[in-house]
Amino acid sequence: MTNFVHQPFTLWATGSELEVHAGFLAYSVDTPTTVDLVFPLHDGSGEATSYTVPRELLAAGLQHCATWEGSTVQPHTMADWLVATLPDVGSFYADAVVVRQFLDATAELAPLEVAA
Repeated sequence: MTNFVHQPFTLWATGSELEVHAGFLAYSVDTPTTVDLVFPLHDGSGEATSYTVPRELLAAGLQHCATWEGSTVQPHTMADWLVATLPDVGSFYADAVVVRQFLDATAELAPLEVAA
């Protein structure tokens, strides 16, 4: 049995310019309350940037607008989509089905309770 979950993940910019960020969601039982959103840099360096957010932020954001330290996750008006806003980066669309699958996989390793 593994103690981590990695899930490919894509964010699409909500603005008028086509901006796509492909990366992955990462979870480890070593830090059971947080999730890392990891995106490789497109400068050829092989490096990545990451944002650590509470796992509960993603779970709550599937149901209603949830915020934490300037990050916001909320359902989009179109079914199965989320809008995620990261500080100093901007707002993006995300596939809610992918996020839900990821959270379900993390819940198999460590229970997740989200306040309604």
